[in-house]
Amino acid sequence: MENRIKAFISHDKNDKKIKETIHNHLKILDTNGYLKFWCTEDIKPGEDYEKRMDQELRDVKVAIPLISSDYINLEKESKNISKIINNHQQNGLMLFPILLSSCMWEEIDWLNKEYVNLTPANEKPLDLLNKAKRKTVLTEFGRKIRDLILEQA
Repeated sequence: MENRIKAFISHDKNDKKIKETIHNHLKILDTNGYLKFWCTEDIKPGEDYEKRMDQELRDVKVAIPLISSDYINLEKESKNISKIINNHQQNGLMLFPILLSSCMWEEIDWLNKEYVNLTPANEKPLDLLNKAKRKTVLTEFGRKIRDLILEQA
């Protein structure tokens, strides 16, 4: 697949370790040409954050917000999610949040929309799952994204 779809992983800095775990688990989708991952850590020091975010979010077709109590309280990510939701409504962006840890996610309006594919599906956060179950959930998550990309191709 030559034209990889841009995927944005949105996370709080306190969730960097689990973000790396998730990214490594999904990296095969990049290697095999389905996705090209992008995150805010790709913004260089001194670069205009807002301008780069606007530019990158216009091209994103898959968004993977990593939901935790730290994340849902970030004003900056709230703005990014608003842009992502707008992109979804205009361009059919696919939104796949992952529930990392127990938090009041149900109070966040956009997480309750019918087009949001919350993972894990049972709404039990990843940090409450044993290692084997987490790997299974992330494998199934990767397959779901791959299959949706193939359906749209």
